[in-house]
Amino acid sequence: MNKFIWSLRREVWESRAIWMAPAICASIMILSTLAGVLKTGNMQIDADLLSKLSTELTPEKARGLTIVALISMGVPFLVTGLFTQFFYALDSMYAERRDRKQRNEREDFQSSFHRSPAVWLRARAPWQPRGR
Repeated sequence: MNKFIWSLRREVWESRAIWMAPAICASIMILSTLAGVLKTGNMQIDADLLSKLSTELTPEKARGLTIVALISMGVPFLVTGLFTQFFYALDSMYAERRDRKQRNEREDFQSSFHRSPAVWLRARAPWQPRGR
């Protein structure tokens, strides 16, 4: 379990977009709400409007409005999460490809040292003249 926690910490440390993108999205939503309140000057609910809504609003309509409000608050986070996951996966595939290329180059280099002595004797350095 300890290895999992350290792996998780390392991933969060290496790719900060995992936690920064939702934090930025939340701060934008909070700041836009505060800007709207500051621009209008007040955040009051009219009592006449509230009484009118309570008489005309059935429980089914109220439930539907609640669902719409909750979904509309969650959509920015879902879109942010999709973009973050897409670019995280893209970066991990690129890193895997780069690591595989480096590993293959390293294996080719190491395998050149494990050749038979006959191959070493036939091998010629680029600066050596061609013998006949």
